[in-house]
Parts: sequence; structure tokens; C-alpha cells
Amino acid sequence: GASAATTQRASSATSAFPGHILVWNLRNGGEGSLRHAIQVANSASPGMSSFIDFAVSGTITLASPLPAISRRVTIDARFGPGSGPGPKIEINFSRHPGLRYAAGSAGSQLLGLAIDNAWGAGVTLDANSITLNRNYIGLSRRGEPFGNRGDGVYVSRWSSGNSIGSND
Repeated sequence: GASAATTQRASSATSAFPGHILVWNLRNGGEGSLRHAIQVANSASPGMSSFIDFAVSGTITLASPLPAISRRVTIDARFGPGSGPGPKIEINFSRHPGLRYAAGSAGSQLLGLAIDNAWGAGVTLDANSITLNRNYIGLSRRGEPFGNRGDGVYVSRWSSGNSIGSND
């Protein structure tokens, strides 16, 4: 069972601060997972921004594909717990499709994650003005090669105005 502190973190992240969603476990799904955080962000009203950050570090190993991101959201793992220069969070897609920014997600950001072992592209951009910065795409969070089965980043013909890899 979840501790009272964990329950408080989850409820305050999803109700007291409506745009802020906290990931507090590395599980494939359920409350506190990245999957749940994306589902909550996708349920926001059109035009509303969400912010997903992390209270854990380590690897999320997926058992099924993540939902496509369909609202503007910043997923920021740059400042989570842990030490070292690389990403604190790794998403091992376990040969499922990679992360997809779909229609409705224009203006989103993906910051400080390791994205690897996806079937196809690690990240697909089907929306405009997406920022990808300080990510390891095709590498583990330790910087070891762990490629995707397609492109690292696939930018569709419907996507423009993106910022990819400025590392500032």
C-alpha cells in the first residue's frame, strides 16, 4: 500500500495544482506513473498547459505503448532526484512504439529524458513548435547505446517550428 506521504503527493499534484502532475513511481501504469500523468495531461481542456515532473529516478520499462500526447505538456526530468550529468529518467519502450506528439500538442516540451528501445522512432512529432532538449535519444540514461528500431526523432511533414537539441 501507499504511504500517507505518497498519497498526499499524488493527490496534491493532481488536484491542488491543476496543471502540475507529479510522477512518483517507475511502474508501467497506475497512479503516480508516467502513463497516468500523460492520461491526466491529455484530459485537460484544449489550450490548457500541463507540467509533468518526477520525484523518482531510474528506468520506466513499458509493457505497452504510451498514449500519444494530445495536449500541450512539458515533461521535465532535468531536476529529479539522483546525481550525475545524464538524464535521471529513462523510458525503455520495450520495442513498443516511441513517444508521439499528436495533433493538439503544439508547444509541448520534452526535457532531460533518455528514450530508447522503441519500435520505430524514439520520438515522433506530428504537431508544431515542439521542443526536445537535453535528451538522450537512442542511449540509456548512462549514455550507453540502446537504439530505437527507426529514427531517433521523426518529424512528420505536418510538423514545423520545432527546436531539437539546442542543449541550453
